[in-house]
Amino acid sequence: MFWLSGAKPITRKENPELYNLVENLCISKWLPMPKIAIMNEQWMNAFATWWRQKDSRIAFTSWLLQNLNKKEIEAVAGHELTHLINKDSMLMYVAYIFVWVVSLAWQILLRSNLYWSTTSSNDDSKWVNGWFIFWIAFLALWYVFYPLIRLAISRKREYMADLGSVELTMDNEAMISALRKISTNSYVSKANDSISSFFIAEPKIMGINKIKQWMRHHASNGEKIKTSIRDSHPSIDDRIARLQSY
Repeated sequence: MFWLSGAKPITRKENPELYNLVENLCISKWLPMPKIAIMNEQWMNAFATWWRQKDSRIAFTSWLLQNLNKKEIEAVAGHELTHLINKDSMLMYVAYIFVWVVSLAWQILLRSNLYWSTTSSNDDSKWVNGWFIFWIAFLALWYVFYPLIRLAISRKREYMADLGSVELTMDNEAMISALRKISTNSYVSKANDSISSFFIAEPKIMGINKIKQWMRHHASNGEKIKTSIRDSHPSIDDRIARLQSY
């Protein structure tokens, strides 16, 4: 994830203000200091990744650091630190590994059934063909429902990270303001389906279309955009509504 994003690690000397800001949040929760990195992107987004504590990282786009104020950057940092506290990236890694193992096992069983169906007697082949249909149906359901489950997990963790940021910073308005700014320009050129759920806001082109829709609604009649089951992130409206009542 970290290397796919093109993020470059930085030191305290290179950006003392950002480094100190993250460090102060870590001290408040007795957390180990993660490595900090910057993505050279003309878009506003951020992500955190964690496998072992010493390998935890938080990355911000350069455009986000230029366009958000200190309190908003602190809110984003709090959001990403909450992901580390909750081990969300590890959860997503395990989910990816789990689906890969299960898919591989089912494909092996399917190929075994295909082999036995061609080498068995007529009576045996009927039994094998019945199981073959069952394997196909189960595999189809797996590929349909697993992505929806994974997206639901991702959305839930985003809500929790937003609220965790407020607990760290004691400032829900900064998180709300940061989300509004990020939502207008969150696309990340190096993001793809495998890593998009790790970002603070939807980083793909699909996200830009939703953001434009969100802005049109607010500019016209203020109608709120609802979260879809196909979204990797909750809608900005739904996230802000939860923050406002927190």
